[in-house]
Amino acid sequence: MTVIVTGPVSTDATTRFMAACQHNGMPAVLLGTPNPAFTGHPHVSVPTLDLPLAELAGLLAPFGPTAVVPAGELAVPVADRLAAYFGTPHNPLDAGDVYRNKDSMRAAFRAAGLPQPRVHGVFTTMAEAEQMDWSAVPFPVIVKPVDGAGSYFVRLCETPADVLGALPPIFGRARSGATGLSFLRQAVVEEYVDGPEFSAECVVAGGVADVVAVVRKFLSPLPHRDETAHLCADVADAGVLAALTVTIAKVVTAFRVRDTVLHVEFKLTPDGTQHVIEVGNRVAGDQISELVELRSGWDLEAALVRLRSGLGVDGARRGSGSADAYGVKFEFGAPSIGPPQVRTVRRASTDRYPLVEGQGEFHTSQRTGYTILASDDVPALASHLGRLESRVPA
Repeated sequence: MTVIVTGPVSTDATTRFMAACQHNGMPAVLLGTPNPAFTGHPHVSVPTLDLPLAELAGLLAPFGPTAVVPAGELAVPVADRLAAYFGTPHNPLDAGDVYRNKDSMRAAFRAAGLPQPRVHGVFTTMAEAEQMDWSAVPFPVIVKPVDGAGSYFVRLCETPADVLGALPPIFGRARSGATGLSFLRQAVVEEYVDGPEFSAECVVAGGVADVVAVVRKFLSPLPHRDETAHLCADVADAGVLAALTVTIAKVVTAFRVRDTVLHVEFKLTPDGTQHVIEVGNRVAGDQISELVELRSGWDLEAALVRLRSGLGVDGARRGSGSADAYGVKFEFGAPSIGPPQVRTVRRASTDRYPLVEGQGEFHTSQRTGYTILASDDVPALASHLGRLESRVPA
């Protein structure tokens, strides 16, 4: 029984997935582009995950794969194709590109009756955007790559000129530096929904979703709104949780999934409506899965490994978790010092990603480290997580 862990980008994702496989007694092999995090682990390195399916399968066949697990946002489609090739559990291939293409995702959610931002247009060239009649579009709007990840090139725009200025970097980015996968080089322009942002971390087994944690996101100021911290605690009241159950059931229907882990990002508007921002058909990044395990006992990586192995989720929850709240605060220079009510669980440096022109001061590529924090005083922890400290020049 060999698990192929496909496309992990960060050291933390690599470590957690390999630990989950080991805990479940499953040998594992990493598949991805050359990555220092692979050192010491069995791995197959390729120049790009865009290699022909038969070529990738030929490299993996000697290991006798019994499961293929996507370990990152960009790896979901290739992991499904490989799993189908080897006859192991996977998402429906005929669902198309709904898991990665945000325009297709919006269409599927619209058909399922999910509240979400309205799409104003999808553009492939500057000429298309320049010819658009922007007079009927209510500003501000959000511009983002149709198939991006990591908040790269996501920007709030106040005017048509802002939109036109945000498009060239999206059109110019041909490939992911982390996976070698090609991008469509298309941009989606959609409604800006105001309100606090959350994510629901869900385990789906047999088509039934269990919301195992709700996480509050802390974001940098507009126009970039990069994620700077996360809080895993009782951040949603009973009414929100009841409505969320309905929302997630519709997501499962729209995605046509039966056995997976979902990362559902949503905003709460002042009238209490849950607007689905986007959904990852995979385990959340940004140390969120570690927070979920500390808080609830659920090992989301283990849940996905077991589901993709056809084993169910028994054993993926290790204990009942903790009554404490947990958070991760990303650092952009010297570590910050929290109040006495907040204790440090661990602190680490982050993988350094290439700096890309035009990203905000608090973008993923600007992070220098992170701290996992805990407290029984949720307001104190939330206040600390929400405080932004400017980047300290290197």
